Amino acid sequence: MLRCILLFSGGLDSILATKILERQKIKVNLVCFKSYFFDCDLAKKSAQNLGLKLKVINFSKKHLKIVKSPKYGRGQGMNPCIDCHLLMLKEAKKIFKEDKRENH
Repeated sequence: MLRCILLFSGGLDSILATKILERQKIKVNLVCFKSYFFDCDLAKKSAQNLGLKLKVINFSKKHLKIVKSPKYGRGQGMNPCIDCHLLMLKEAKKIFKEDKRENH
């Protein structure tokens, strides 16, 4: 069975992405990143409604470091989104590799 990690906010886009992947017989592992700037309350509620387990990762300290000094600069409204998204993707990759080792 194929599997994936889905960065899950609990909003409509991530719920629809989950459903699309499940219909393709892909096992979906939901991950939400929590920081000083955002929480995972909606993600928890949505995951529960979907009947899926959600892994919450608190990356507040790493995230704050990037916000203070983003490698790729600031976006619109002083928002270092590129760096933040890269951090989430790198962390998700680590989780995926760890899960793969544990399940084999």
